[in-house]
Amino acid sequence: MLRRTIVVLALAGLLSACASDPGPAAAPSGSGGTFPVRIDHVYGSTEIPARPERVVTLG
Repeated sequence: MLRRTIVVLALAGLLSACASDPGPAAAPSGSGGTFPVRIDHVYGSTEIPARPERVVTLG
């Protein structure tokens, strides 16, 4: 049991060390904002044409 805990903690530390900087924070959800919104990131850019009704994140 102790060995498993140590392995899990070591893997969590390695994964957190590999995380990249997410960049500037997005505007608060209550700000209204204007659409379309263009978000530049490591893989290019993403355009959100209208205010989203639902948001899903996958890790």
